[in-house]
Amino acid sequence: MMTLVDTSVWIEFFKPRPVVDLNPLELLIEERNVVTCHPVKAEILSGEMSTSTREVVTGALESMISVDPDWNAPATWKNIVSLATKARQKGIGVPGLVDRMILMAAVESGAILWTLDKKLKKFALIFGVALMT
Repeated sequence: MMTLVDTSVWIEFFKPRPVVDLNPLELLIEERNVVTCHPVKAEILSGEMSTSTREVVTGALESMISVDPDWNAPATWKNIVSLATKARQKGIGVPGLVDRMILMAAVESGAILWTLDKKLKKFALIFGVALMT
């Protein structure tokens, strides 16, 4: 099963002393079971880093399988909007657009989502997305 790793996990991964156990991520990377999507790439590459680090990170992200839905398809955006409507109906806060895009990528690809973001975890569970624990 492929795992879509959220930006929150990658941020920890790039820290000199992460506060979470990232051994499972290293194993997933070695087994080539990590996937990404354009919103995660954009968030990571929007961060501050040296030119040499950016080149390494860009190369690593580009080597991963992307599980992006068709971002140009009206149906994709309709589904992203419907996630907000469903969140309101469930009485939870509406996640931001990027989080909904990441969730949509996980939903459409069937990937397990690994996030450290509590709101995104709650949102994913409501919509039946498998989470990495």
